[in-house]
Amino acid sequence: VNIAYTSERLKLHLDLAYYESPPGLQLLHALRYDATVQGGLDFVHMRWGLRYEWRQVTAMFWSPPFEGVPTRIPAEKLPAYYAAYRALDEIIQENVIEFKLKQGELVVFNQRR
Repeated sequence: VNIAYTSERLKLHLDLAYYESPPGLQLLHALRYDATVQGGLDFVHMRWGLRYEWRQVTAMFWSPPFEGVPTRIPAEKLPAYYAAYRALDEIIQENVIEFKLKQGELVVFNQRR
């Protein structure tokens, strides 16, 4: 089941990252107004903030709802991995942007910018 089609809260994520060619442009259309819907985050802005502070970060793919144990990271690199992980989480929490579409509005964004 795709989490987007459930009643679960959809956390910060990259859509269809597991596809060979994930979508670039995304369109979100507010078909109805729901006062309980909350806004989104600009992950690209946060990523550059992390790269500025942690120059050894060269790539990242973030999908918190589907994370597992980082088994491909050598044990000696785990402390640095988790330090960068915590730093990214702090940047995410500091850069929350709320934007609520009105009924009928559409937003287009580049998911891979």
